[in-house]
Amino acid sequence: MPTRILYSSDWTGHPEIFAVDPTGRAPVAQLTHWPGECRKTPWVPYAPIGLFPAPNGRYLAASCGSGLWLMRADGRGSRPLVPPGSGGPVTARWSPDSRLVAYALNGTVHALDIATGSDRVAGARDLVKVGWNERRAVSPTGRWLAEFSNGLVTVVRAKNGSAAARPVPGFAATWSPDGVRLAVEGRDGIRVVDMRTRRVRKLTDDIGFVGPPPEYGGESALGFAWAPDSRSIAYVIGEERYGSSWSIASGDIRSVTMKGKTTTLVRGDHAYGGRMSGVAWVKTVPGNRYGAPEDAPQDRVAPTGLLANAPIQLLAADGKRVAFEACDTVVVWTPSTAGVEPALPSSGLNVCSIGELTGRYIFYDLALAGDRLVYALNVGCNSITLTLNLRLLTPPGGGGVIERSFGNCGNAFPAALGRLAGSSGLLVYEQWSEARTPQLPFPVTSATVHRVDGASCPCPVIASTLGPLYPADVNDGHVVAYGDNETIVLDRDGNRLMSLPVSPRAAQLSGIHLILLTRGQLRDYDIRGAAPLHTWTLPDVSSGPVCAWRTCDTNRLVLNDAAQGLVAYTLDGRLHLLRLVDGADSVVGTATLARFMDDGLVYADGSRLHLVPFARLPLLAF
Repeated sequence: MPTRILYSSDWTGHPEIFAVDPTGRAPVAQLTHWPGECRKTPWVPYAPIGLFPAPNGRYLAASCGSGLWLMRADGRGSRPLVPPGSGGPVTARWSPDSRLVAYALNGTVHALDIATGSDRVAGARDLVKVGWNERRAVSPTGRWLAEFSNGLVTVVRAKNGSAAARPVPGFAATWSPDGVRLAVEGRDGIRVVDMRTRRVRKLTDDIGFVGPPPEYGGESALGFAWAPDSRSIAYVIGEERYGSSWSIASGDIRSVTMKGKTTTLVRGDHAYGGRMSGVAWVKTVPGNRYGAPEDAPQDRVAPTGLLANAPIQLLAADGKRVAFEACDTVVVWTPSTAGVEPALPSSGLNVCSIGELTGRYIFYDLALAGDRLVYALNVGCNSITLTLNLRLLTPPGGGGVIERSFGNCGNAFPAALGRLAGSSGLLVYEQWSEARTPQLPFPVTSATVHRVDGASCPCPVIASTLGPLYPADVNDGHVVAYGDNETIVLDRDGNRLMSLPVSPRAAQLSGIHLILLTRGQLRDYDIRGAAPLHTWTLPDVSSGPVCAWRTCDTNRLVLNDAAQGLVAYTLDGRLHLLRLVDGADSVVGTATLARFMDDGLVYADGSRLHLVPFARLPLLAF
């Protein structure tokens, strides 16, 4: 019978389910295009998609974050069994005849009858049918149990709990469909316990990805699966390191036979690879129709796009370069050369480290200005340190901390470091003081905008005011900043070129154009005059700038950037372009962040960066 290997991957930027033909004769297919909240679920290493196929090959239960979906085996007819946001990791178990699927909801196990649609709290008979056991892997025959303790997997007899085979080093295990063998994942490879002979044999030295141990939020073995005929195992190559932090690298999908022959099925750095975790090997039945995968660059890094190691949280662009932050790492991408260079000591795009930085460091802003990259960090909790960190890109490796301020949780900052903005040779940052009052957040009493010359400070003040003053953008040697009462445009020396009695939600510069976002409006001014050139109506919803320090409200409409007579903004997760000359509006795609650069418009959709050249942008020609 034909089979497919299902696996989860963030190749399109979000975790989706794909199918690969183990014979290589059929192209890779995509089963899901996750709707709603599941698509927005953060893609982190310890929350992979769980794949739970029915033994008859007709149905698939799949978890995404804290939700669980039931669908046909080819992805059609998907419906939620457990809505996202209902709790922790979700798992499912099928009865051998595929008529019953059990799943946990809010600590209670439910059982769904596939034929009748009856969904009930599972009784004792239901749990026996599906072999439900939260701490042990039950063999399909019900004769054996695999127990996990202290890095060892031990097979015991179900009837009396006595040991049936010698312990095997490993931290995850799964039974073959015929119940004869147990595959065990360890930190030095994959082993198989043959219950007919009690022999243990290592099949491969490859380390499979199964997620972290329970103390890091892990659950069961999701990264390897048996073939329906019990003759081969599919797995994702991975690497886990435990200690003060946990790191993961997700590699290729491979299969291994019982004779130890391995075959690479999907490469992690090529089409439809990326970060892969959940794996299931299923039968294909008549009527299955697998869909074509979404378009994406065919390599992990290409001139038209890039797959990061996690959802992209911060994005900056200037000239030919793009900088982004994902998974506690700042990376610089040059699309024209397809070059990628980590700006911090890290493993770049292939490894995501959890624990060493998470909980101690928070990246809250990022800027590029020619050959200078600056990122802002919030370090600590009770005792807080804010730092501005500079890296020189040409030659690479130079730089360091250029400014630092201190504060305590629950107290006002005497001199906090805020937003960054930069372009070409001009780089600025914000600094402000707060008043200690019962009011939270503490009100800003004064603010200054500083220019960064070279690679160190002290840095000259180019603007100051009572109350807040946010540097929003830098373009063509000009700076736009706004506060509670006005918006100002400055040259690099702090000379005022324009002042408007308007306090916008966000602001951007593009040549002579000053673009201000107000509630329900986008206003276009000429910085040489005071009257607006155009005023265009936008949806009257919560609006603001890209998230940064003190300006990180959850807004439905976010002003991202402006260039070439176009304004880029996101609305409810969709990237729009608005043409200033006539107000025409067009949707580019789904996105969270967007920036213009010399080569076009770059935008982030989950873990994926896309670059659209100016010649291919809608609305540019008029």
